Amino acid sequence: MAAASFHRFLDLPAELRLQIWESVAYTAAQPRIHFMPIDEYTEEEFDRRWISGLLDLDGSGQADDVEIMPKTERSWAKDNDSAYLIDAGMWTACKESALVLINERHQSQSTRFGTFRDGVHDWVFDVDIRRDLLCFQLSNDADWNSGWGELPFWRTSWWPPSGICSIAVEYDSSWAVGVKLGMAADALDGMQYEPGPRGFFLSILAGWRDDSAPFIYLIDRSIRRRRKAPHNPGSSDEKYRSKGRTFGVVKGLRDVAEETLTSGMNAFNFLEAIGSVEGYWTWEKTNVAGISRSYYLDPEEAIPVLAITDEEDVGSLGNE
Repeated sequence: MAAASFHRFLDLPAELRLQIWESVAYTAAQPRIHFMPIDEYTEEEFDRRWISGLLDLDGSGQADDVEIMPKTERSWAKDNDSAYLIDAGMWTACKESALVLINERHQSQSTRFGTFRDGVHDWVFDVDIRRDLLCFQLSNDADWNSGWGELPFWRTSWWPPSGICSIAVEYDSSWAVGVKLGMAADALDGMQYEPGPRGFFLSILAGWRDDSAPFIYLIDRSIRRRRKAPHNPGSSDEKYRSKGRTFGVVKGLRDVAEETLTSGMNAFNFLEAIGSVEGYWTWEKTNVAGISRSYYLDPEEAIPVLAITDEEDVGSLGNE
């Protein structure tokens, strides 16, 4: 009897199929975080017409400009907890499922689409360039202290916004090499031009001097954010959702779960050390009227640190 009453999905009424797709579609109602492996830039070959045709189901032309992700040694899908993977399969499952997501995203003027190849499979995903956070996972030999415009969804104009507003980099213990309180400015300057994530991060901070770089966060997986961390009245409690995890802003060491603190240098210690370089974070800038003004950047105050909340994945601490 069970076999006789079973219906193939394609044989179900269209209204029921649509209801099923809508029930499983991930709603991007909250800010999301996407982890993007980056080596040296090499673009994959795709059939752009096929991808655009798949996404532009309602004829709006919204999906004409699909960003192709660079080819990397690391997988864009395996062992990746990006939010873009939550509903990525629905984009290519069939036209019905893609239409459900198109209708969800259609109201947003800040939705951008991307595609990547993983093995022999092509994936499609979306990001909200105003609200989502892109974490660039640069390989240690990738030189990205310039040429940022080739990075995925990079912002090339401020208005109208053409790319991502905020990015992130993952801090790890290797960043501590050569870094200490009161270090020489020349040493910090040299680190800005080194390959890998630390050099990229420092080059972004340098880019703030001429407003050429976006806002940036540091992610520290070696610590955990206290579940009931103090919240300052009037400030936003920033949280970004990934696949099964929540990354929240840690206001300071008081927000860190004590059992995750070690004697090693964490992201807060790193920001304190580079901020201690005398005279390095002060500069002059002249506006269009010819008026000069002094600026000062305090890395500890300016760079938000993100960590996973302590009730999530505590057992995996130190194994990530």
